[in-house]
Amino acid sequence: MEVSVADVRSALNRISVNERHESIEAVKQLPPSLPVSAPLTREQRAHHVLLQLINRLPRTLREPVLNFARTRKNSFMAAFQGLRRIPQGLQNLFQPAQNGTPAQPAQPAQPAQAAQAALIGVAPFGKNDVYLSMGADWNHGDLAHLYSLKKQYEFKVVLFCYDIIPIKFPHLTLEWVADVFVRYFYNVAWCADEILCISECSKSDLKAFLTELGTPNPPMSVVKLGCQLPVASADSISSDVAKVLGARYILFVSTIERRKNHETLYRAYTRLVDQGEKDLPLLVFVGMPGWGVSELMADLRLDPRTADLIKVLNHVTDAELGALYKKALFTVYPSLYEGWGLPVAESLAAGKFCLASNSASIPEVGGDLIEYIDPWDIPRWAERLLWYSRNTQDVFDRAKRIEAEYEPTQWKQTGAEIVSYALALGGSECNGTVDPHKNAPLRNHSQRKPNMNDPQPIHLPDPLPRKLNVGCGWDKRPGYLNVDLHSAHSPDLISDVCDLPMLPSAHFDLIVAQDVLEHLERAKTHVALKEWSRLLSSDGVLEIRIPSLMGMFELLSKPENRPAENAEKIVHLMYGTQAYNGDYHLSGFTAEILTNHLKRAGLVVCKAAIKDGWLFDVEARKAASKLTDEEFIHNAYFTILGRPADHDGLTHLLGLLSSGQVSREVAWQSLESSLESNFLKLNPAYLLTQTK
Repeated sequence: MEVSVADVRSALNRISVNERHESIEAVKQLPPSLPVSAPLTREQRAHHVLLQLINRLPRTLREPVLNFARTRKNSFMAAFQGLRRIPQGLQNLFQPAQNGTPAQPAQPAQPAQAAQAALIGVAPFGKNDVYLSMGADWNHGDLAHLYSLKKQYEFKVVLFCYDIIPIKFPHLTLEWVADVFVRYFYNVAWCADEILCISECSKSDLKAFLTELGTPNPPMSVVKLGCQLPVASADSISSDVAKVLGARYILFVSTIERRKNHETLYRAYTRLVDQGEKDLPLLVFVGMPGWGVSELMADLRLDPRTADLIKVLNHVTDAELGALYKKALFTVYPSLYEGWGLPVAESLAAGKFCLASNSASIPEVGGDLIEYIDPWDIPRWAERLLWYSRNTQDVFDRAKRIEAEYEPTQWKQTGAEIVSYALALGGSECNGTVDPHKNAPLRNHSQRKPNMNDPQPIHLPDPLPRKLNVGCGWDKRPGYLNVDLHSAHSPDLISDVCDLPMLPSAHFDLIVAQDVLEHLERAKTHVALKEWSRLLSSDGVLEIRIPSLMGMFELLSKPENRPAENAEKIVHLMYGTQAYNGDYHLSGFTAEILTNHLKRAGLVVCKAAIKDGWLFDVEARKAASKLTDEEFIHNAYFTILGRPADHDGLTHLLGLLSSGQVSREVAWQSLESSLESNFLKLNPAYLLTQTK
């Protein structure tokens, strides 16, 4: 989104004028003895001077010196306090005592606290304005003060969450950061009207953390980050980068720190060298050294095995980075945990295949276009690095598919979406001078999930039903809370079924989701199940109806369905009626896929059936629930054999278990070693019926 200089100046002028006017009015109320303004403290002046000095350093030194200063902020301030007292100490040392009493040091000047207290309440906001922070305030913001201003002036607040990694994995960050993050997001929960997250993973992590804290859980939405880089011209390429561009290389873009897991790649390469592999491509690390990698950096400098195989590039410009992506064989990203994984998106935007970690949000970025590996599996990394460096045709084919299928997000799209959230929250009375409608296309607000701060508040029935029908469509059920995204269905609650923050956790004894999951994007399957699991009571049941891919393949394999008109009917079942927007099938399921999604959401199958030969009717409970023997058998059949339990098998095993002749472990093992199980290990399930 482009904003003109004139718009920015106009906005700043509005803020400046309002602030100056309100400051003057506030000062008029002060006692005459107080100064009209408080000067900068010595610490603030020292901080300002230090930043000016750092900005005068050469570009190659500026960032490391600034990072060094930031990580030692408290030490710098303590040193400054000591240095500024030296002159007074020397004066006191040589100043003669008067009347036998030692000279007392002069007290530091105290700021006009009353004046500051009066001025601190001034804010350049009006009712329904929107305060938007992009997240850089986590270490120096004053959200408690912002909260008090918000209550006083009735403006809205939109805050950002990139990740809560320092809270989840404090050992992967600087020691002090975890405590700062905990306090920051505690305040965010109370202050924000809406939180924008950069991935479903970050959103889920933050929701779980705030639930654990017992704070409010504000509405949260996901904003996709841009990933396009500028094109470099030949004369803008440094000699170090140009040298790499002339070689065969694998690219890893990231700050060099523990969490990014450069160690795995280093050890994978040393393993390959020790195995005698020759002609390995150069492994290029692009990024500045960060925290906790001093030993790794020493290994990279001193290890003769990788001295000529691993290259570290610092201070690479965006244009140079774009060129490095374009010329790379492929990219790698073995990070231990991410809030998003921007380098993976940048790699795909450049049309490059990526070999990446399977952790956290990274699969959200890469989908099925890239390959995933456990970040700690060094032998597997070594194997796949070697395979792809040798099988360049496969890399080329994957790159072609990426170019054809991946849709990169432009940064102006990200900006437009962020502004659209702010406008939707502020409503038509938003007083900003910049009108984003003139500069960028905004998304359809009618599709935006309702939240507790929308102009038309949500009214839930009282008492709230104990049964929930999500994605109800026209199937509205009495005694249920019927939820759907589309107002045309006149549900009890209009909302995104993947995100229902207005509903209490562990409340519903029965949740029905019939013909819902297949209409969601694949990446949202886990998100939806996780949310429904949150809403489900400890003994509650989740009923799901979804298409069975194997069931439809079995129908297609029957001779009577070979004619085109019959096959078309089954294809119709696969992809939906497509009669209107929203009636498209975006996902399909096998028993294994569904079981895995349920497991990730903390759920297990307790009953399963096949309807019309192609629909799974599945019931699930929370994993902590104690399953009955019958539920255990249903779970075993569905998990091991990928189908519902047949009547004879269910009756037989239930009799053995109830009589105590076999344990559940033995019953499970008997299914695992059955002829059917062995057949399925080598053949698709839909072929099974043709062998009987």
